[in-house]
Amino acid sequence: MFGRTRAVAPLASLAVAGFVLVMLHWTSPAAALALAPAMVALALAFATRRPALALLVGALLGAAIASSRGGSENFTSTAARYAKSVLADRDHQYIVGFTLCLGIVARGASLHLEMVLRRMFGRRTGAALDAVRAQLFVWVAGVVVFIDDYLNSMLVGSASRPLFDRAGLSRAKLAFLVDATAAPVTSLAPVSTWIAVELGYIAEYSTRARSHGAIGVFVESIPYRFYPLFMLVFALAGILMQREFGPMRPAAAAPNAALDHAEHGGGSRWHWLFGTLPMVVVFVVVFAVMATDAAGALSAGAADWGSALAATNSLQALLYGAAAGAVLALSFEARQVSSALNLAVTGVRGMLAPCGILITAWMLSAALNDLGTARELARFLPTAGGPEWLGAGVFSIAALTSFATGTSWGTMAILFPLALPLAQTLDSTHGLVEVSVVGAVLAGAVFGDHCSPVSDTTVISAAASGCDTMQHVFTQLPYALVVGAVALGAHLVTGYAGLSPWWPLLVGGLCVVGVLRWQGKPTSWKLQRIGA
Repeated sequence: MFGRTRAVAPLASLAVAGFVLVMLHWTSPAAALALAPAMVALALAFATRRPALALLVGALLGAAIASSRGGSENFTSTAARYAKSVLADRDHQYIVGFTLCLGIVARGASLHLEMVLRRMFGRRTGAALDAVRAQLFVWVAGVVVFIDDYLNSMLVGSASRPLFDRAGLSRAKLAFLVDATAAPVTSLAPVSTWIAVELGYIAEYSTRARSHGAIGVFVESIPYRFYPLFMLVFALAGILMQREFGPMRPAAAAPNAALDHAEHGGGSRWHWLFGTLPMVVVFVVVFAVMATDAAGALSAGAADWGSALAATNSLQALLYGAAAGAVLALSFEARQVSSALNLAVTGVRGMLAPCGILITAWMLSAALNDLGTARELARFLPTAGGPEWLGAGVFSIAALTSFATGTSWGTMAILFPLALPLAQTLDSTHGLVEVSVVGAVLAGAVFGDHCSPVSDTTVISAAASGCDTMQHVFTQLPYALVVGAVALGAHLVTGYAGLSPWWPLLVGGLCVVGVLRWQGKPTSWKLQRIGA
């Protein structure tokens, strides 16, 4: 079944992309042209399983469309401008440096932690219990490391790779759990690198924020963030019920072999220290740099910790933390120069492909920004039918925009100034429609950040987990679509029935658990435990 699905998927993805573009051209030629690079890139990524090539083709198509509009630039100069803007961007440089340095940290940690885990697993408990414990560790760690989605993905993914290998679990499942607890958790956390951006948009465009404060509207919107909340419930339920469905089930039944590496000297205590200390240093340095910058902003006159956090350069802090962790990991191997060089080379080499995907994804993003893709999609916001349609419509447009462009923050930037004034016009419930729309924008923005193949968080989660990027996308996309469909239903019910979000939250949570119960099949480690 899985083989037939993989065989049909390339043709199906190309057919769907062509159908969508034809329909868009029929209704709005401008929208079809603006969306064409993203649709072509997504279709090629699914068809060829070579995301870097697909993204590059999409970016070049965007350059061709932009240069054909009669401006002063030709195709070559437009494409060169996209490449230059990506490579010269300081934030992009920080992310690439952070990814390469953390590759060294992850490689060094995996070498040492595998030694320790050989003694911890498989003695007094069955394979199923070990598998559940390993997955629970990832879910809990993903919830605890809430300060930043990049930091969450890289630290939790790299720390858990030897744990999953030892428990006989697949890297695809690890990548899903890492990704499902990265942006969904960070977007909800009251202290994170996202909170400043979210509060900034709320303060600027929400009239309710003038009486309740931006942080007050943020907290009120949390129950309306159906997608990230349902995704956390879905991931936890899958662990406890030990069930999978779709492409994840055959992928989970074929786990990666344990890491192949040479034995290191020293006892398990030293291996534990060498494996964990560099990752602890990454977290401590990142937190210390951000706290120092925020304290400086407060002393310089920042109004509160939210605005102070907005003044920090979180990506620079991530780079400093990863560099410190990499230096420490290399110092542990300094007794043998060849070991240190091998660690540096293998760590960096393992992250070169993800960095290539990131660079081409940023080029495509520059092209889409040039073409105004997000604004063309935002034109499909429901302007008629009353407020009962608004939450579901905004969530749908936000999800489509974030999936096509791969950026959650860009989705927020486009939709907040369009959706909130519309909500305020239709609102007759003392601001509740406005709050629900805030939640819909933020939830829809997380959808694409979580599962789009052109999202940097998707790429980083796969790289940190040691999983192929397109395998990660293929295996987690059905889960994201199921949870997204339940979230859309919750937005519709909330709008039409005028309910408090708590009832749709409860029923929606039961629905995602029910899907696992009735569609999921027992996983291979559960079958092994019950003797099937």
